[in-house]
Parts: sequence; structure tokens; C-alpha cells
Amino acid sequence: MLKIFLLFLFLIIPNFGEDVHNLPVYDLQDERFTIHQEIETHKDKKLLLINFTNSNCKPCKLEIPKLIEMKEKYNSAGLVLWIVFVGDSSEIIMKMKKDLSIKDDIKVFKDPLEISYKRMNFSGVPTNFLIDNTKNIIYKSSGFTDAKMRTLENKISNNLKK
Repeated sequence: MLKIFLLFLFLIIPNFGEDVHNLPVYDLQDERFTIHQEIETHKDKKLLLINFTNSNCKPCKLEIPKLIEMKEKYNSAGLVLWIVFVGDSSEIIMKMKKDLSIKDDIKVFKDPLEISYKRMNFSGVPTNFLIDNTKNIIYKSSGFTDAKMRTLENKISNNLKK
């Protein structure tokens, strides 16, 4: 029984400190970007927070405004926020961007083929990855709770102090 439990833990706990997958995503004009490309472009920034969401996800609609607040609070300290809509069209994303008051300084992307689930190793939205400027995953969370938001903010704050 202990072996099964340990195997289960091994499978669900992300490998922190390992390089993040170089996931390709597309902006709303269908231009291709990758995580590694973004980190190289913004080497002066310390952290990249990637939020995976979907227009049909109710918890995501509660989480995104809180992520925007964090981005505004820590922007000058070096936080970049990406919001990646998984499985949504550009038209739907534009409506969501307006409905959620997502400003242009937040990068909004789409993953129309839903490859992020497999490549980033998660099973549902909302999911967040906090990545440092050396491409290491610092923190991963799935689902939305106030406790998870507090933990995420603590991770951001602590890593920006380094």
C-alpha cells in the first residue's frame, strides 16, 4: 500500500527545479511564441506566471482578476503574466479579454489544439506555472482557492526578493 501511495505522489508532484517545456502558443493574430523565447526576450524580468484557462471555466473567471492584481502589484519587481486560453477561438478570447478587463500589458495567447495539457503535464484549468528566468518551474497549482492564491503570491514575493 505504501508503494502505491509513493508512486501516486511521484506522479502528481511536479518536478520543481526542472526546465519548463518549450510550449508553443499563439497570439490572437496567430503569431507563434514559445515559453523559452519569451524568457529570452525578457531576461530583465525575474518571473513568468503562466495561467492556463478556458472560457467555460467558472473558477477561472474568479481567478483571473486576482492574477491581474498580482501582476500589477509585482510588475515593477519583474513579474510577467501570460494568460493562455486552452481550446478557445480568437473570437471567444477577445470577448473574454473584454469581460475580464484584461489589459494589453498582459500577454494573452491561445492553445487551440490543447497540446498544453500533455506537454505541461496538467489535466484541467485553471492551472498556474511560476517560472524563473532560468526556465525552472518554481511553483505549480491547479484549481482555484484563496489559499492557493496566497501561496502563489508568497512564492512570487519570495522569489522576487532574491
